[in-house]
Amino acid sequence: AELVVKHNRNVDYPHVIINTKAENLIVFGRDIMGSSILYVSNDIKENQQVIILNHNKEVMGLGRTRYSRRLIMQPNIITIDTIQDIGTYYLKNENRHSKGIDHLL
Repeated sequence: AELVVKHNRNVDYPHVIINTKAENLIVFGRDIMGSSILYVSNDIKENQQVIILNHNKEVMGLGRTRYSRRLIMQPNIITIDTIQDIGTYYLKNENRHSKGIDHLL
């Protein structure tokens, strides 16, 4: 996802932009509520994989839509399931690093 975003300035891939509250929750693997979505790219379909971006267009993770673009911003229900989040990546690296340190002690 990072490579797609970095090398595609036209932003023509399926994506959503989420608010700060959702950004903080997604790092811990939480799914996305419709009311947390600030923007949805065109032609989003139900059960489609999307890149999840924050308001600075930084990759927060990957998700799978439960609804099409027309219904995805419904308030008070989960409309995107988180498949992979940036927190998982950082935790894996941090665990590797701490295991290395423990081994040296």
